Amino acid sequence: MIYYDSKGNQVEFNGQSTDLKGGNGEIYKINDDIAYKKYFTYGENKIKQAIFELLKSFNNPHLVRLLERYYLVKDILDYDDFLYHITHIERDYAIYNRDIKKIDLYTYQWVKQEYIDILELSVDYLLDNINGLITLADLLSDKYIALSDMKYENVICNRNRIVLIDPDMYYFVNHQENKSNLRNENRRYIFQIMRSICQRLTEYKSNSISRNITELFEDSIKSPQSGLILLSKKLSGYKIPLEYALKKE
Repeated sequence: MIYYDSKGNQVEFNGQSTDLKGGNGEIYKINDDIAYKKYFTYGENKIKQAIFELLKSFNNPHLVRLLERYYLVKDILDYDDFLYHITHIERDYAIYNRDIKKIDLYTYQWVKQEYIDILELSVDYLLDNINGLITLADLLSDKYIALSDMKYENVICNRNRIVLIDPDMYYFVNHQENKSNLRNENRRYIFQIMRSICQRLTEYKSNSISRNITELFEDSIKSPQSGLILLSKKLSGYKIPLEYALKKE
């Protein structure tokens, strides 16, 4: 199919299907490094243009690297009007608080999934990655962006780092919103998703291990502002997170 990029140039996509799909689109690979998400035509939950451009500018190692946005040529009736609205994103948001033109496809840097057990990696791996994710969450908060759709499937863990992917549902909050409240909520999301990932890794372990891993994150979720300090204290003296759960059995 033929698309316009963010500058109005035509591009054709014929990527290889990955069999990865969600409720609003499916994933294709162009090569080993680049993939794209093609939204279903009937989908409404598409990443907003302004969110896309902000996230693209971050170039943060814990966030999927967004590359370019595209629009179906066949849906464009007035090219000049289309070009205006895809290049005046901030104005559109200030006036309408929504996209006049919706993204139909976007490219991003492929993040390889490695099937690792982070409970059996070093405590430093867990704490360093959570620290990086919190830094990212704070950066989003500073731009009045709220995390959303934070689920197990939207996080990739590999030996290098933990990466958030599929940011389609991130959204702007009103600038009158208390930034410190937003910061706490975004941080809480980070601790909740990390708890979810670790809980998945205990599915075939004893119930007591599962409970102890859940307890490991409990205080951090309640007090996200000091969550990393609280987590570090609990894990102090342990080489891997699993030891924490085993010694508390």
